[in-house]
Amino acid sequence: MQKVYKFFSASLFLFCYLLSSGATFPPSSTNEVILRVENGFLKVHFVTDLIVRVQFSKDSNFSKNQDYIRIPIPESKQTIAVDSSQTQYVDLRSPKLHLKVDKTTGAISYYKKDGTLILSESAKNSKILELTDVIRKVPDSTSFTTVNTVDGERRVASRFTFDTIKAYRGTISFDWNQEEALYGLGSHEEDYLNLKGKAVELYQHNMKMTVPFLVSTKGYGLLFDHYSHMRFDDTGTSGKVEVDSTEDLDYYFVYGQEGPKQAIRHYRMLTGKASMLPKYAFGYTQSKERYKSQDELVNTVREFRKRQIPLDLIVQDWRYWPKDAWSGFIWDKERYPDPARMVDDIHDMNANVMISIWPNIGGGPNQQTLKKSGLSLVGGDIVDVFDSRGRELYWSFANDNLFSKGIDAFWTDSSEPTIADWTGKKRDPNFDRINKDRQNETVGPFRANAYGLLHAKGIYENQRRTTNQKRVYSLTRSAYAGIQRYGAVSWSGDVAAKWSTLQQQIPAGLNFVASGVPYWTNDAGAFFVQTRKKDPRWFWNGDYQKGIEDLGYRELYTRWLQYATFLPIMRSHGTDTPREPWQFGEPGTPFYDSVLKYINLRYQLLPYIYATAAQTHYNDASMMLPLAMVFPKDRNVFDLKNQFMFGDSFMVCPVTQPMYYQPNSKKIKKSTLTREVYLPEGTDWYDFWTGKKYQGGQTLTVSADISTLPLFVKAGSIIPMTKPIQHTGQSAQAPVEFRVYPGKDTDFFWYDDDGKTYDFEKGWKRHVGIHWMDKEGILKFDTSLGHFPGEKELNFSVVRVTASEGIGNQLSSDKKVNTYSGQSMSLKL
Repeated sequence: MQKVYKFFSASLFLFCYLLSSGATFPPSSTNEVILRVENGFLKVHFVTDLIVRVQFSKDSNFSKNQDYIRIPIPESKQTIAVDSSQTQYVDLRSPKLHLKVDKTTGAISYYKKDGTLILSESAKNSKILELTDVIRKVPDSTSFTTVNTVDGERRVASRFTFDTIKAYRGTISFDWNQEEALYGLGSHEEDYLNLKGKAVELYQHNMKMTVPFLVSTKGYGLLFDHYSHMRFDDTGTSGKVEVDSTEDLDYYFVYGQEGPKQAIRHYRMLTGKASMLPKYAFGYTQSKERYKSQDELVNTVREFRKRQIPLDLIVQDWRYWPKDAWSGFIWDKERYPDPARMVDDIHDMNANVMISIWPNIGGGPNQQTLKKSGLSLVGGDIVDVFDSRGRELYWSFANDNLFSKGIDAFWTDSSEPTIADWTGKKRDPNFDRINKDRQNETVGPFRANAYGLLHAKGIYENQRRTTNQKRVYSLTRSAYAGIQRYGAVSWSGDVAAKWSTLQQQIPAGLNFVASGVPYWTNDAGAFFVQTRKKDPRWFWNGDYQKGIEDLGYRELYTRWLQYATFLPIMRSHGTDTPREPWQFGEPGTPFYDSVLKYINLRYQLLPYIYATAAQTHYNDASMMLPLAMVFPKDRNVFDLKNQFMFGDSFMVCPVTQPMYYQPNSKKIKKSTLTREVYLPEGTDWYDFWTGKKYQGGQTLTVSADISTLPLFVKAGSIIPMTKPIQHTGQSAQAPVEFRVYPGKDTDFFWYDDDGKTYDFEKGWKRHVGIHWMDKEGILKFDTSLGHFPGEKELNFSVVRVTASEGIGNQLSSDKKVNTYSGQSMSLKL
């Protein structure tokens, strides 16, 4: 690519002269053009027939920005037709897209092949670069002292020097259509789903993850290839994205002819496929702040097994290290005398261990090693992950005392890697600026958003170099475009226990996955549960002073866990109060029974979930999506915040209002125990619990008692389920019930592998196409594509769902058991 760019720079002025002369160009041997426009230089490059890169620079040297997002891809060899004979525009045509570029302003309009307008940049000031002074606040490396924060010990400088560099503030403006909806840009605290008419600050924070990809119901997406802080603003006459610090403007237009989901596939083509996570990641994760000893961690897993509650992953949160070795990647020998034995004991119970690690190393021998290496940011205690040597050093710390002891996964906490707003009674009015300044100071203004991406890259690449026998799984509080290729799952940060927070988390997660990154989760039950009157900081803002003793909190937690059952990753975590299932009542009591019901349901749906994960990896699907990205013609769902798709088939409708108790166990006297559900038009829907069929395009009032999360299945679906199992390792032996929801022809792709290693990359996997022919009433199984060591014959039954088969999560006991051994077979239902 660089050679191509250099060639076009050399030929730039000849090319511009020909354009200005009104010449008409036939299809040529190029897939890009360069124009000199009124305020700079514009390059339009067709990566494929449906992906266009747009760069705008003040001079003829493009691609000066760092590139952490893109992966190398085979570029289209298709040439474009260039026609400059029109007075005002240059026409650029690929076989599937038509672009009009204003010769004077450089404003671009994107059209379908048939001439239908898709998107236009604003006619005036479509792309602006304003020269500015970027003042860098550089800490004096000799002035660092250790301070305590909510995020643990931090080394903070007290003296600074200042220098100034020249950079540009950039703006890209678009005339978005009033009939479209926009989604993406990451996970944020505002209660936004449809971003039309909204403004969002784009930086990293404890409860804020930026991913610079925007997708429209019209099927296109915009990927902004910048790493500084940004701002999205659609509150004016035109929409715009502002870039704080850059050398030039750089974005990708991607068009999904088949709709928004195809735009996400194009995003993954540019930034990388989502990793295949280990199978255990899709089970249930138990966590809290925090388990305080080796015995407590092991005994918690033992209690799960004793009570026969499914579990796959237990999390050791922070402060397992000695007091003088903050985040030092070493164990406190008094509380954790034999970490290897601890992990072995948990593995012997068929569970896995995740451990919290931090990029700021505040004590112990590893801090001294980091200091001597010179591989920290601005001379402090935060590892410089922008340097490959820093990533390797960080991995050596993680490997020596953690991964080599058998630890399975890493919780890469505080990967922003620094924020500045923990102190005070409430958020400072300059909240955004304070945090941006701190990140610019620590990470640098040109790359302030990218630390979490490079942090995840270091874990992934170095673990892969260490072994291919254990898949990478890291949980991170920060994200950016491309992080999906590094085995990372992002969670929404330290949110507070309120019903309003649960309501807000749903659109936050949906915009995150709409950004093209499929793995998102949150703390079921919220992190902060109480409000501390003696410590009135803004974030400690939960409504439940008595924690699990408050029936109001038990109700909120139960509803949150029901919702978490249908997130890509199901996990419980938080402070102030315990989180294990038995803390919420005894067997036979409503909250306990509901918690157990949904943990069991998660495991019953494991064949569906793991097959969806495989589609996410191999075919760039998504595990959850806003309804508008599946039904982009139904305007009723454009801003529907409390319903979403889970895989291709399930529509999930969480309960987000209390029905039984207010805080302090205050009983609600009148409650209907129902909620309204909208069924998107264009398909029929089945109530999962009753099997009753409904026509789309209507609103229903449905049962929503504490044991019932309203759940619907799209007509023309195949759902595999199993009986409850105790961990994902039992999935290969569990019999399967395939539920067919008739209404139209459909396909389902069964997938399995060893669930642990990267042997699937060598072809060790089983992939089976299953097809429902609706008119004929036939379910057909293709011949298996592939095998893997240890695979089992598939013993299964089939149910054609009707209202009489509305059995919810109870599997049929009177259905014929069939055996699939890898050969094609058909069943008449």
